[in-house]
Amino acid sequence: RKPVATSVHGVVFNPSTGVLFTPKAGFAEVYLYDMSGNMRLAVTTSVSAGANGVSLNSELLPKGLYVVKVKLDGKLVAATRMVK
Repeated sequence: RKPVATSVHGVVFNPSTGVLFTPKAGFAEVYLYDMSGNMRLAVTTSVSAGANGVSLNSELLPKGLYVVKVKLDGKLVAATRMVK
């Protein structure tokens, strides 16, 4: 079984930060949580093999530290922290 090549990029928010990942083809879910564990944004999309991008619109979120989690076909494949 080959590992899924996944990476999440982005440290500083702008109103429409792109969270990029390079998974195999499948169904991707990207979640953004505040530090209290509350889900603030969720994006779901079908992805192809290779580089893909998802735009998280953070315009209405307050400044702070957030956690981004990426799932592919229901399995967590990446997580990172982001600052707004």
